[in-house]
Amino acid sequence: MVKRKTDIPAEPRLDDLDALIEQALRDDVVLPVPATLHKRVTEQVRLVALYEHERKRFRYSMFTLSVSLVVMLGAAAGLLIATNFYTVMLNGVSGAKGQYDSLVVSLGAYFSGYTGAYTLLVSAIVAAVTVFLALTLLWGHPKVRNISETSESAK
Repeated sequence: MVKRKTDIPAEPRLDDLDALIEQALRDDVVLPVPATLHKRVTEQVRLVALYEHERKRFRYSMFTLSVSLVVMLGAAAGLLIATNFYTVMLNGVSGAKGQYDSLVVSLGAYFSGYTGAYTLLVSAIVAAVTVFLALTLLWGHPKVRNISETSESAK
């Protein structure tokens, strides 16, 4: 730090503030501005703008989430009130278990008739992919060639 001798009065008046600042800075050497100053300032401004944008986006997202939650809870409450849920819970709905039982039986019958055709199909696809990869290596794909050249040069 450079010590300067200035004639600043003990109690400056607000009217003379500009004159006091000019007098205090008159003896200072003006340094050149760094070349990257503009870039750094614009980056900081951009970051502040991005931060503010993300804050707004977060607020809108949370508002949307809370509105959808209130609507869902309201719809669920309306459904419970309209269907008299306690009675349905005690007595059940006629035919509900029958539909579930029918679904379980039909899925069991569908998957019990499996004869191995899917296994044959998957094994044929795996064989085709393996042959394709082997031919790609034999024909010398450029990327594969570069990998094999680097591994040979490392030896």
